[in-house]
Amino acid sequence: MTTQGRTQSNVMRHQQGFSVLELMSAVTIIGILTAIALPTYRKVMEGRQRQQAHDLLYAIYAGERAYYFTFGTYLAVPPGSWNAIHMDAPSPALYTVVTPTPTTFTAQAASLGKVMTIDQDHALDTTGWPAP
Repeated sequence: MTTQGRTQSNVMRHQQGFSVLELMSAVTIIGILTAIALPTYRKVMEGRQRQQAHDLLYAIYAGERAYYFTFGTYLAVPPGSWNAIHMDAPSPALYTVVTPTPTTFTAQAASLGKVMTIDQDHALDTTGWPAP
């Protein structure tokens, strides 16, 4: 084998992969970017879920009011039936109409320990689900 052949062989052997330092630098950069992005992503998703819960409670309110004006009483909606109707609703949330009487109702969205409610007077309570 010639000297040139050995030199090319040595060069090829040393250029086959990344050094440990290069790999550690890449992993560190990815870790930093993830640490910055994850809290922002969670905040955006919580805001989206809150907005969807808000919108769906208003849809429940409108439906209950329409039913009341037609039949003179509010409708008791079985737990989980709004999730079955609105497939785009936030998956971990449960929407129910609690304590319906002929003249009052309270609709509730509950998710991961957070609760948002609306009643027959259009009073929206978001204290259990603070803005992000």
